Amino acid sequence: MQHRARILWGAIAGLVAGVALGALLFERSEPSPGPPIASGSPLPSDAPDLRELREALEALRRERDALAAQVATLQGRRPGTETKDADAADATGAGTGDRATGAPAFDEAWLRGAGYVESDIARLRERWDTLELDRLYLADLARREGWHGSRRFRDQIQQLHEQLREEIGENEYDVLLYAAGRHNRVVVSDVLENSPAAAAGIEDGDVIRSYGGRPLYEVGDLIRSTGAGQPGRSTEVRVIRAGEELRFFVPRGPLGVRARRDREAPDTLR
Repeated sequence: MQHRARILWGAIAGLVAGVALGALLFERSEPSPGPPIASGSPLPSDAPDLRELREALEALRRERDALAAQVATLQGRRPGTETKDADAADATGAGTGDRATGAPAFDEAWLRGAGYVESDIARLRERWDTLELDRLYLADLARREGWHGSRRFRDQIQQLHEQLREEIGENEYDVLLYAAGRHNRVVVSDVLENSPAAAAGIEDGDVIRSYGGRPLYEVGDLIRSTGAGQPGRSTEVRVIRAGEELRFFVPRGPLGVRARRDREAPDTLR
């Protein structure tokens, strides 16, 4: 497919070069200007037919656009669209892709309804904006040095979040994620047969709130938590099912579940 795209782009370049060469030859073949032709006088018999030239040029342009559309299709995008700038993606989503669909950039109105005063709202907004800015600078540095999207990059993004969690506490971190329109819940979408989760009684639809005493806000939290500590040691898992908190004990290690992200208003509000 990439080979076909290169061939098509080569054809487009050839058409453009042909149009430019035709224009140059026409310019050079024009007769030297003579005396002005009076209004209403007939054109000389050897004058070029400008209408035919325009039609030929328009035909070349249509053919060029058709080839460009084919290349765009091969590359998997709609004709006329452009790839979004990476910095713009970082500015809106900080490069994580976890913004909940339709959620506001920062929902100050929801915070007011949850009982937060203006000074606390401003403080939370300032902390989130600082986090976003730090992530932008980190993404810019990683792109310049060639390690954007790597394990190193993901680990350093995670460190920024861990630092924020320690500074403001788990409850406010949960509130901040929701106010910023981010996913803040891990939901079990499937339990594998004969897995530790199945043996403990964890079910599809359970919201995993903590593992080993550590609150969970994203699937990555669950993966990191199950991979920490002593394997096989009995570990507490807390879930919410139909509004009720349940406690299960599993051997530390993979739970044996498939999980998805969700967004839910925190229940620890002011």
